[in-house]
Amino acid sequence: MNAILGAAVNYDEHTMRPLMRSIERFVPDARVVLFGFRGEPFYEPHPHGRIFNNRYFNFHRWLLANSCEQVALIDTRDVIFQRDPFALVDDGLHVFEEHYSITNGTCPYNSV
Repeated sequence: MNAILGAAVNYDEHTMRPLMRSIERFVPDARVVLFGFRGEPFYEPHPHGRIFNNRYFNFHRWLLANSCEQVALIDTRDVIFQRDPFALVDDGLHVFEEHYSITNGTCPYNSV
């Protein structure tokens, strides 16, 4: 089983629709876990931490309790699959980045 993990705390159905439709179309067999969305619990190990940091504790806990072949850790608001990402890669770690025009400090969602 392949898994797609993300955090979607306080996101509504409308916000998540593009991602969910792309998963249904291109990765329908993956186990999708979006922490904080549709009743999926979100563990906050550091109550004063930010979601984009705390999500990794959630990913780690889930991965310790579940077995899977490949895992995609994703942003949820700005990701849309255009192909099955698991079909594109072999074993090992693969990292993908945003468009070169998006730099630290310019993204309205991920900049402090």
